[in-house]
Amino acid sequence: MVIINKPLRIFVDPGEAYGNIGDEMMLLNALRRLEYYLVPCEFIMPAQDGKPLPDLPKNIRLIPHPYLAFQFWSRPGWLVAAIGRRIPILGRWFRSSKIAFPWHWSTRILDILLLLYRIHILPSPGRILKTFADAVRTCDVFYGVGAAGLNDYNLPSLVYKCWLYKTMRPWVKVSAVSAQGIGPMETPWAGKWLKKSFESLDLLSFRDCSFSYDFVRRLNPKHVRYNVVADESFSLPPSNRREAIAFIKSTGLEQNDSFIAFHFRAKDYTQDTTPLIPYIASILDAVCETVPHFIVFFPMSYHTHSTFDEVGGLAIQAAMKNPKRMIIAPVCKNLSLLKGAIGLARYSMGLSYHVHVASLQQGHPALILYSGEYYRYKSEGLIGFYGPPNVALDVQRTSLEDIINAVKDIERNYDKACTVIRKTNKDISKKNDWTIREMARMLRMEERQ
Repeated sequence: MVIINKPLRIFVDPGEAYGNIGDEMMLLNALRRLEYYLVPCEFIMPAQDGKPLPDLPKNIRLIPHPYLAFQFWSRPGWLVAAIGRRIPILGRWFRSSKIAFPWHWSTRILDILLLLYRIHILPSPGRILKTFADAVRTCDVFYGVGAAGLNDYNLPSLVYKCWLYKTMRPWVKVSAVSAQGIGPMETPWAGKWLKKSFESLDLLSFRDCSFSYDFVRRLNPKHVRYNVVADESFSLPPSNRREAIAFIKSTGLEQNDSFIAFHFRAKDYTQDTTPLIPYIASILDAVCETVPHFIVFFPMSYHTHSTFDEVGGLAIQAAMKNPKRMIIAPVCKNLSLLKGAIGLARYSMGLSYHVHVASLQQGHPALILYSGEYYRYKSEGLIGFYGPPNVALDVQRTSLEDIINAVKDIERNYDKACTVIRKTNKDISKKNDWTIREMARMLRMEERQ
């Protein structure tokens, strides 16, 4: 714990906590832990109008999101690229770099505008950038909340993050990015950008078992220290058991009814998974024929940014032969209560990464049914901490028989699996706050100097 005479001002990069309960869990738990280790502190956090946020602490000030300026200035880059492709000599170059050029263009414009503003040549670089620049120069610490945005599927965000890390560096005493999930990452120029931006950080940590660590080790960035810490939401306190039982009973289940915590999303950020709904329904029907448990569907998003999960849950339920065995829980924005309710499940099944984090962290197994490379990295990166009978299966490439065999494997080895999970959680807990503890240590050293 760092105790200083005046509040530390922390610039928080919030990730994508817009109507996505898993991301809200990461953000709020990060703020909670920062307040515990860095006392007292104040937060400055970018936010976008029209996108929902969870209930935030009183010591936080929201500013317009600089990503909006990044998007705005990428538009001229797209225009230049479109014109350039038509020029005989330059066209080939513009076509080969069409993915990267407009975003790289935007970061150059932002850098020039901020420089001209800082040396008082430009009265204002625009409302968003001016607010950002004025806030940054007052900050002591930069902290990037855990996320999974550094991958081939979200290259604009990746370029923006790289620009943000480098922009923050001259202004803060300690710069850290925590609990990231990196990959899949095959874009050649992206690795070069990430390496340079990581060299602007003091601390970098990862939430998956090995993918991200191995990727960064191959990049070999200088100066930054990095470690595996598991998910940012891991230590979010669940509600007490009485409150969790009351929530589950409100869904129509009785206290002694056993259930599986389930989730599936109609869109997973990289593809439309709606065609999979009939197969998902057939899986649940087969599970209900195999085990006596109910299925409780937990919505994990409630906004267009991440889709409305309740709609997908209702579609799955309607496609089931035995829909009465599936209960759809109400959207719960009380994150501790939601986590506590998931913790009452015998185990978790389905897509949502954070439903499985909540289940595993409370000592219960997980059977992840993912689709596509983006979720493969997230899913296998989580299961890698725990091992069998916890498993991540590609639902598009796995037979119904193999999925049911995975269910049977969890049931057959349940007690032993729970024992291993609890032991693994103890090991994770020792490292989970590494990033913030190291920040506190570096700030203590600076105070002494």
